[in-house]
Amino acid sequence: MREWIERLAGEHGGQVAIEDGEGRRIFYHELPEVLGERCREMPESGIFAVRLPTGFEMALWVLAAGWKGLCVFPVNARWTRERFVFFAGEHRVVGGCDGGEIFLNSAAGRGVGSGTMICTSGSSGEPKVALHRWGAHFANAEGTASVIPLGRGDKWLIDLPLWHVSGIGAMVRALHFGAVAAFGAVSGITHRSVVATQLYRLLAEGERWEGMKAVLVGGGAVSPELRVAAVRSGCPLYVTYGMTETASQISTGRVSDGGEALLHSGRVLPGREVRLGEGGAIEIRGEVLFEGYVQEGERIVREEVAGGWFRTKDVGRWGRGGELVVLGREDRMFVCGGENIYPEKIEAVVLGFRGVEAAVVVGREDEEYGERPVIFLKGRGSVVEWKELLRKELTGFEVPVRWLAWPREVEVRAGGKGQWRQFSEWVKREARGEIDLPDFLNQ
Repeated sequence: MREWIERLAGEHGGQVAIEDGEGRRIFYHELPEVLGERCREMPESGIFAVRLPTGFEMALWVLAAGWKGLCVFPVNARWTRERFVFFAGEHRVVGGCDGGEIFLNSAAGRGVGSGTMICTSGSSGEPKVALHRWGAHFANAEGTASVIPLGRGDKWLIDLPLWHVSGIGAMVRALHFGAVAAFGAVSGITHRSVVATQLYRLLAEGERWEGMKAVLVGGGAVSPELRVAAVRSGCPLYVTYGMTETASQISTGRVSDGGEALLHSGRVLPGREVRLGEGGAIEIRGEVLFEGYVQEGERIVREEVAGGWFRTKDVGRWGRGGELVVLGREDRMFVCGGENIYPEKIEAVVLGFRGVEAAVVVGREDEEYGERPVIFLKGRGSVVEWKELLRKELTGFEVPVRWLAWPREVEVRAGGKGQWRQFSEWVKREARGEIDLPDFLNQ
């Protein structure tokens, strides 16, 4: 990591490296001194945790810990202390700024070493913390550049949290090629990363894409309708499929407004190998792959199959042009009338409808069909109209038989990741007569 920073300082010296909407700037030639000063009192090893509002300060502390050779753990500010300790062990507070705290566990990390600890999205249940070496982040940046050009004079807006792999991936990507890693309301943005919900809101607000070279959308399914709307608005849209365990991206591609480009997630990027196992199970290996999951600052566990292949627990197929089409999660698929139903496919279409803010589909037991899809919705609109639109896009088996109101106590997550289990349990409890779930009312 130190050699990487020194190389950047030498190659891009007088260029701006990091800036924010408050006018703060760090030039590339300043990075060694700025980072060195911040880590002057740090120990030689351990886990360095940063719980700050994402942005300029958090970026500098993350990079400083990397410069020192520590394992850096950007922490979600909403995490409880108990959850934090479970993954990183007991820490002591060593500082704070911007309304947040900085922690250090110098006793931990003997089996962890230098790198990053990033929390997964919790698609398969409770979140885990994945350990990467910095080289995996550099390899991710190199792969992205094969599809999305990036270099001096460009500015990548980082409005995704640095405690998500997409946020730290965007920061490393910008710096790796001498661009500006930008936080907040900064002018002259040329690149940005978003999730589908952000893209929907940008379009609803009439976003103009002047000067924009690439908008990278990931973090979950992106409906064909949303892709078409973005492209027709002039958005230079790229879709990506990836996960925390692969340092962000596995495949990426430019979107046009027709054909299979409305379904796929682009071609597999350099530095990754992908194969489809039994039932279309997506497996990956390569230099972007993580080291394992960390608990209590010590234990590292990685699930893998023969030859170093990691099973993503996603299911997919190959498109006509060799692109990867992701169908959904293995553990979410259910059978309806002999047909495999992938809830993510239904959710992606529904999320493209005007007025829909969130949607999660689960299966409900049915004597005749085995299971039938039901959907939880947050938004404003007409179920009758949405059903008609769905019938034009999906098979009859895929159209939900029940449309339920989104529970008020449940926050909306990008892609509904991890929430489907809770919703599925509610549906089972209703079937047993234990609770009554309210229907979605037209608004």
